[in-house]
This record gives sequence, structure tokens and C-alpha cells, in this order.
Amino acid sequence: MRRGRFLAATAMAVVMLAAATAQADIVQRTYFFTGADLINNVFDSTARYSTDGSLKVFEGMRQIGPAEGTAVGATFLTDGYLTAFNNTWAEAVTSGRLLARVSLSGNNGFSGQWGEDYKPFEWVGGTGPAGWTFSLATLSSPKAGGHTDQYPVWEAAAGDGLTLDATDLADEVFSVTIKFDTDDMWWGNPDNYLYGCNTAPNDIDLLLTAYFNSYFYENGEPVNRYVGNMAMEIPEPATMGLLGLGLVGLLRRRRTQK
Repeated sequence: MRRGRFLAATAMAVVMLAAATAQADIVQRTYFFTGADLINNVFDSTARYSTDGSLKVFEGMRQIGPAEGTAVGATFLTDGYLTAFNNTWAEAVTSGRLLARVSLSGNNGFSGQWGEDYKPFEWVGGTGPAGWTFSLATLSSPKAGGHTDQYPVWEAAAGDGLTLDATDLADEVFSVTIKFDTDDMWWGNPDNYLYGCNTAPNDIDLLLTAYFNSYFYENGEPVNRYVGNMAMEIPEPATMGLLGLGLVGLLRRRRTQK
């Protein structure tokens, strides 16, 4: 009888130890980005690798098009695509459209072309500028091998949002808190891109290259879809106090992926 109790106690201890070990592999990090990171058109016709579409530049690469349908212009292409981007952008600015909805991916696949490689274990929460709300939505087609079928969304209050040509976009600060399984926190370039997630800077303790999806609104309705890549950073301790002033966007250190 005593031997049975001893074995049961031993088994329970093993289970508890295994659970504790597994839990110890889960870490949490908070990253920041600003309106200036989102609204940042970098033009570079050499940034796209034509064979697989992967990008060599990991901030400011942008596509724009109608809210529904295919993109018509990009900052990393030439000729008609570049002209279409500039014309569509100019129309959005002239019409006073606002960037009023933005979401992140973490689902790899197409986003890997843009440099994204991180694999969230859990989206914990997020914050945005005054008048913005944070929520989690459900992916319609989550990629096999992921840990979550959710993704984060920020939405501005009706009639509010980021003005496309505003001069204070770096003061509009967003944050997102993510949990990672340190044994499985990178997608690892499953689509074998030569650039993109294969060469982008990604380090959970410094910064992540992120693909984002956003919409420009006019009169309360989405008119344009605007997507691209940016860096989400963990500020150095000495700069944490600047976040309240919206100056985190001034931190531009870059690190290569570990």
C-alpha cells in the first residue's frame, strides 16, 4: 500500500515537473510602433527579388489598392505600378482619408516575403493612441503549425484615425504584447525565400520585422487597403520614459536575426 502511494506521488511529481518545465519555455514581450512606422513610403525599385517576390528592405515597403481587390501600386516596383501608387496615394491625401484600422499577422505565408518570421504563442493585448481600441480577430485560414488562430486589430473611433500627411505621426504610439514558446517561436522560412524572412532582422529581445494590413477611410467607409513592413521594437530601458511622449519611433537600431 505504501509502495503504491509512493509510486503515485512520484508520478504526480514528474507530471508537475514536466508542466513547470513546459511553462518555463513561455516568455512574454511588449513591442512598440508608431504612426510614423505605419505611414512610411520608402521607394526602392531594387528591393524586390523577382524570382520569388521576397523583399530585401524591411521597413517602408508598401502596396496600395482598393479596399477590396488587388493592389494597384507598390513602392518597390517601377513603371505603371509606381505611377499608380503615387496617384492613389495623392488622391487619398487630397481626399482627407484617415488610416483608421490596422492589424498584424504572425501567420507567416505571404508575410514571410516581407521579412516577418515570428510565431506568436498568444496575443496577450495591445494599446493605441487616444480614441483607438484593441481587439483580437480570428484567422479564416490559419497556417498549419501555428499556435493561435487569432490576430490583433486596432481600430480608431468613428471619424478618427491617422492623417496621412500629419507631422506628428511619431507621437501616435501603439503597443502589442505577445507570448512566445521559446522552443518554437520562428516559422523558419518554410517557403524558402531568398530574402524576406530569410534575411530580415528578427530578435524577440530587440525587434521584430512585422507585416501589417491597414485601411484608409473616407466618410466612415474603407476606400483603400495599404499594407507593408515595419520594425516593432523593445526600447532600451533608458528610453522607456519617452514612450509617453510618443518618441519611441526615433529609436532605429537594427539587429540581424539570431
